[in-house]
Amino acid sequence: QKVCPVHTAELAVVTMLNGHGVDLVLDVGANTGQFGEELFDWGYRGNVLSFEPLAGPYAALERAAKRHPGRWDVAPRCALGASAGEITVNVSQNCVASSVLDLSPNMDDYSKIANYTSSETVPLKTLDEAAAPWLDEAQRPFLKIDVQGYEAAVLDGAEITIPRLAGLQIELSFVELYAGQELFSEMLSRIEARGFEERGRVDRVAVGVIGGVVAVRARLRGLCGGHVTVGDDLVPSERPTDRSRAADPDAAQEGPPTRLRSVSHVAGQYASVSAG
Repeated sequence: QKVCPVHTAELAVVTMLNGHGVDLVLDVGANTGQFGEELFDWGYRGNVLSFEPLAGPYAALERAAKRHPGRWDVAPRCALGASAGEITVNVSQNCVASSVLDLSPNMDDYSKIANYTSSETVPLKTLDEAAAPWLDEAQRPFLKIDVQGYEAAVLDGAEITIPRLAGLQIELSFVELYAGQELFSEMLSRIEARGFEERGRVDRVAVGVIGGVVAVRARLRGLCGGHVTVGDDLVPSERPTDRSRAADPDAAQEGPPTRLRSVSHVAGQYASVSAG
């Protein structure tokens, strides 16, 4: 069966989450709910809690979450960082590049529609504070962070949450796209210091003008043991229309780790790093 590279990573993530009993995904930087939709489309069995600060994407996120009642919650609108208060978020033309940080000149080589067109001042909370009511009920939470250069601040506000995590997926960059952001090597050191171990990456964006790979997604810190295996027989050529077509989570406990195309997922001491 043919592999569809676009969806290989999503399927592997869901296989891993289900196979290791993750019951709550903290979706930080949810935008309009793309990540949550991917999880549920591929058969994720747990719950999702999403965070999004901007009014437009937040409204779309709420609509998406309503399609999964009882399983997908949206936290009150706020940004997440190292402390509580208020903060201004710059709104980009393409919506997905919005950030607390100013754009770096390098962004011109990456996207011509990432320029800022407006800004919104929103409440600022720590993840420890904002996620506490949901974490009280969770047994094996997993954290995904996609906040356009503001990742270090989110981690600094999650000191209570981090030790509880079964795993982490975070988007990072090799090139400064936002002024003052911590780059891949700095962030990887910061994450490893918190007890995480890198287990895989997915190359995301190559920019010829800058040169080399700008973005990767990698899985870090370990869930419990065993492997997540990605192979041709697990990857449909199209997105499934029936959740029962998602990969059997038992595959997460069988066989040696396999690297397929640009995707590699291994769970042992599992964590995830994503760069973008």
